[in-house]
Amino acid sequence: MIAMNNETIRALVVDDDLPVRKFLRLALPAYGYDVLAAASGSEAVQIASTENPDIIVLDLGLPDLEGTDVISNIREWSKVPIVFFSVKADESDIVDALDRNADDYVIKPFTIEDLTEKMQACIECSKYDEEANPIRKIGKIAVDFANRVVMLDGYNLPVNEKEYDLLRLLALNKGKIVRNRDLLRQVIDGSQKYKDAIQYLRYYMNRLCSKIGDDPANPQYIMLEPGIGYRMVEPVP
Repeated sequence: MIAMNNETIRALVVDDDLPVRKFLRLALPAYGYDVLAAASGSEAVQIASTENPDIIVLDLGLPDLEGTDVISNIREWSKVPIVFFSVKADESDIVDALDRNADDYVIKPFTIEDLTEKMQACIECSKYDEEANPIRKIGKIAVDFANRVVMLDGYNLPVNEKEYDLLRLLALNKGKIVRNRDLLRQVIDGSQKYKDAIQYLRYYMNRLCSKIGDDPANPQYIMLEPGIGYRMVEPVP
């Protein structure tokens, strides 16, 4: 169970599928959430504007509005974390929703553990203050934002500027997907073509993964989300 300032976290679940809403109403309280529910996009926008939930879980396939339009509407006035899901792993839908500043996604069918892990990561990212928390630890890795230093198992890890900037962005968003386009800003300039830039990004990500000891076949820290981006996670013991 997770909590925020010793209070229950308010989650708005938006899905026109009644069994899904019932399931999440029953399951999420065990993880520390007080659940609000909406069956349509217009209802979701109304509840989000009046009840101020701490996080929104949103289905992209709604009867009245496109889920992506709901995201755009809410983003006009709120930075509340939004995790969306869909019945199909359609990369174009995922990219569109992330382009509209949703935070993360799960694909139906999903497990409650997978969903709550994504929800918690988004909430933590939204509350994390880099200045107040200058060192972020993930497994055996420690990133010192104040001094731009990376430690691995207590020893300085020799990383160059681009590798540090990539790791910093991933660490700040631990558990949450970071889009390729956001990572690209750390390693390219505006004169490079996107296709070439992606190869450039992969080159630096491969160097970084090698330095932290990640096996490409079985990564422990940095996970590739094909066609979307990367995600840094706590290693499994």
